Amino acid sequence: MIIILLVVVAVLFFLSWNLLNKQPIHLILSSIFTVILIGTMFLAVANFKYHYGMHKVSSTETTTKVASLSPQMNMVIDQPVGQSNSKDKAIIYKSGSSKKTLKPDTDVTNVVVKSSNLTKPKLVTKTVRWEYKNSFERFMYGLAQKPSVYHRTNTLYVPKSWLVLNAKQVKALPTIMKQEQAKIQKESASSQAQQQAALQQKVQSAVQKQLALAEKEDPNMSSGEKQAVVKQATATAKKQVQAEAQQAALKVLLPRVEKQLAKIK
Repeated sequence: MIIILLVVVAVLFFLSWNLLNKQPIHLILSSIFTVILIGTMFLAVANFKYHYGMHKVSSTETTTKVASLSPQMNMVIDQPVGQSNSKDKAIIYKSGSSKKTLKPDTDVTNVVVKSSNLTKPKLVTKTVRWEYKNSFERFMYGLAQKPSVYHRTNTLYVPKSWLVLNAKQVKALPTIMKQEQAKIQKESASSQAQQQAALQQKVQSAVQKQLALAEKEDPNMSSGEKQAVVKQATATAKKQVQAEAQQAALKVLLPRVEKQLAKIK
C-alpha cells in the first residue's frame, strides 16, 4: 500500500504545483501534498532500511534425528570455513542414513556444544524473523517489504563422550587410532590372560543364571532342551560381554585419541 500511496501522492504533488492557477488553493494544496509526499517517502525508506512497522519474532525447533558419522565411534565434523580459527563453521552429521551439512551464512551461525548431561544428541534451531506487528502494518508495507529471516542459530548438542573433529583431524583419526590401540595392547599385554578369564567367567555366570531360570519355569526339561538353552544363552552372553568389553576399551582409548587430535589444528 505504501508504494501505491507514494505514486498517488507524487501525482497529486505534481498536479498541485503545475496545474492549479488560483493562488490560495495552489499554495494550500501544494504545501499539503509536499508534506504528505515527504512523510510517505520517509516511511517507505524507514520500512526498507530499518524494518519500520515490523518486530523480531523468535521460534525454536528441536530434533533428535541426529546420528554419528561413524558406526565405530560417535563423532561429528565441525569444520571452520576459510581460516582455521574462523567463527564461520560447517557442521556435518548423519540424519537417518544420509549425511546432513549445516552451512554458514551471513545470517546463519552453527555451533557444536558438548554436554555431560546428555545421553543422546539433539539439534536446536533458533530462528529470529522480521514479522509485521499487526494487520494494519502488513497492509501498509506488505508489498514493499516481505517478512524475512533476521538470524538463524543451529546448535548441535552432543554427549561429552562424542568426538567433535575438523577435516584434518578426521583424516588423521585412523592412524592415531591404530597407534594408540597398539600402545594400549603393549601396556596391557601382561594382563590379557586375566582379562580373557574374567570375560569367560562373565559368560559362564550369565549362562548358569539363564539355565536356572529355564529350569525353574520347566522343572521337567530334557537334556536336549537344556543344551538348547545353554547354546542360546552362551551366544547371547558372548555378544553382550563383547559389547561391554568394546565400550570399556573405547573409554580407555578415546581420551588418548582426543589428546593426540587436539594437537592438530
